[in-house]
Amino acid sequence: MGFCEYVFSKDKVQNRFEVLTKNEPCNNRYSCVASVTVFIKELKLKITRGGKFTVFGIPKEVTQPYFNKGVMVRRKEKGIQINTDVGVTVEYDGVFNVFVTIHSRYREMTAGLCGNYNGDINDEYIGQNSHLSDSIVDFTDSWKVDQSCPNSPIPENPCLTTSSIAQDAKMKC
Repeated sequence: MGFCEYVFSKDKVQNRFEVLTKNEPCNNRYSCVASVTVFIKELKLKITRGGKFTVFGIPKEVTQPYFNKGVMVRRKEKGIQINTDVGVTVEYDGVFNVFVTIHSRYREMTAGLCGNYNGDINDEYIGQNSHLSDSIVDFTDSWKVDQSCPNSPIPENPCLTTSSIAQDAKMKC
């Protein structure tokens, strides 16, 4: 994935929630999640790398759970979790991993990088333009929030970029 902000998951029918992830360069080869923004119940919640949490840009402490409009934000052992009373849970570990759990009532109502939640694995790469993408890079880039952000780099073939130790091991097998 590139270094832009992307629609990770959203309710495309009733607009009850939207989850955005913003990526930044990490280790010169990968992208890491810099922040997760959740729009839900007229709230804008943002978690940034390192576990900082804001509501409409105002910093909030998460030493105790934060409650507002049926939304609870709490610190977990690894990261921060947002629970809602509308069936959406978002977790971010503060570096790489974002998990979105969606209630079954959203079946066939979602869109974004996490797919459409319709049970058909053959149409998960539907881009923001409602077309099935030919490549993972095109699919990812279609979900950029700002289309002027640079496109994702084409990933290198891992077989060609492995270390000499891995290549030696493969030859000996």
